[in-house]
Amino acid sequence: MNWNSASSVQLVVRDLNEIAADAYRHRIRSGLKKGGNGVYDRSNGGLEYTLPGKFSSNSRARFELTDVRAEFISLRAVSLHDPSCFVTAVVDGRGSLRSISLPSRQTVSEDRGPVSQAQAFVRPQPAVRRTAVFSEEH
Repeated sequence: MNWNSASSVQLVVRDLNEIAADAYRHRIRSGLKKGGNGVYDRSNGGLEYTLPGKFSSNSRARFELTDVRAEFISLRAVSLHDPSCFVTAVVDGRGSLRSISLPSRQTVSEDRGPVSQAQAFVRPQPAVRRTAVFSEEH
């Protein structure tokens, strides 16, 4: 990935969102259907979330789970071209990316969930959530 290219980073974040959606689907499935039974780990009698093979890598990055807890999972995407370039993210209990950390900056959602701090992240930039507004006026 070229960290000077915002579009490359956006594509990786999109990939992380797809993994987050898959993890959430696992979380809400019952244990009888090989789901998490309401959690990401085994604490509620279901199966622990594992990264499916289709999400392990693509042409941009290699993806890995770094932590699996009942209420959140941590992900890491590592560039295939430069292993020193990576993106980390935390997926909350609603399947949303709670925080996204890049080597040069950190983006945190409005609800201020668990965010890991590191020396490299000196300029926090809040994520912007925009609600879609549909009007019937023509």
